[in-house]
Amino acid sequence: MTSQTLTIRNKSGTIPSLPDDFVWHPKQLKEDKQVIADMRTELFGLANNSVPLLTSASYKQSKGTGRKEIYLALAPHRLSEVLTTPGNLWTACTHSTHECRKHCVGLTAGLNKFPNQLKAKIIRTRLMLLHSDVFWRTVLSELFRLQLNHGPLAVRLNAYSDVDFSPIEKFVREAIGTASVRYDFSKVKSRFKGFRYDPVLSHSKQNINVDLGYGPLKNDRKAPKRELFSHLPKGYYAPIVHLAYSGRGPKFDGPEELNTILNRGHNVAIITDELPTSKTLFGRPWTNADEDDRAVYKYDGHYLVLSPKGSLTKNNKFVYEVQS
Repeated sequence: MTSQTLTIRNKSGTIPSLPDDFVWHPKQLKEDKQVIADMRTELFGLANNSVPLLTSASYKQSKGTGRKEIYLALAPHRLSEVLTTPGNLWTACTHSTHECRKHCVGLTAGLNKFPNQLKAKIIRTRLMLLHSDVFWRTVLSELFRLQLNHGPLAVRLNAYSDVDFSPIEKFVREAIGTASVRYDFSKVKSRFKGFRYDPVLSHSKQNINVDLGYGPLKNDRKAPKRELFSHLPKGYYAPIVHLAYSGRGPKFDGPEELNTILNRGHNVAIITDELPTSKTLFGRPWTNADEDDRAVYKYDGHYLVLSPKGSLTKNNKFVYEVQS
């Protein structure tokens, strides 16, 4: 697939550490553009020019808050063909199942089925692993310009991956501003052990004011108001990243276990064979997440119901049966 396999000293599902003196610039550096261009040419013989690393998803904007949706599409699972020091291929999806990998929407749905789309994902992933400073300077520069031109954004860095981006989140927040929203999905259960709104530990007595990104806006009158968080204990704040657990199918994540995650305020995304006809699913509230992605940060303790896509069918064991 790729022309070469390289080795990094990095754990799967994590990003390389940035230097202590890392600085990003609102304007993309000329030398960074050349690194991207060279990687495109060396890997796949593509034109020696730089291209954006981020993608805009406009198909859900009309049903959302007006925020432009931006996502980062990396190569799923082990497709970057970058080795870790033990000799294993680095994987972007450490907790994926066989069915998840087989029917990944990043490979089987829509334009993702075409070879050029996979090549672009591989280039981004290898750039992130092998030239992390160039990669993140470029991503942050693109995010800054996007929010400057379009206003508050809705940003998802794990479009088809499950990477821990926590080391870079403070820089992402700088680039997108406090009115933008960071959201993602993850199958890593350890990220959902605690209450959704973790306490902010700080030696400073200064209040932390965060625009939660809910409105109310004229074009979004049904969105929950900021008072949604008035029930939180003192010292608790909305998370920097709105993270929803991604159910791995009834074999690995039964409804009882998923409900315990919901009880801690987290949302859980699952693929179902059909939409529920009642207001609850497995005894908990649900919403149709296919209508727009803001359900991740709009609700607390809800099932985010999705329909099968790509090569996945409603009869697959990865899919939850609503009537059961």
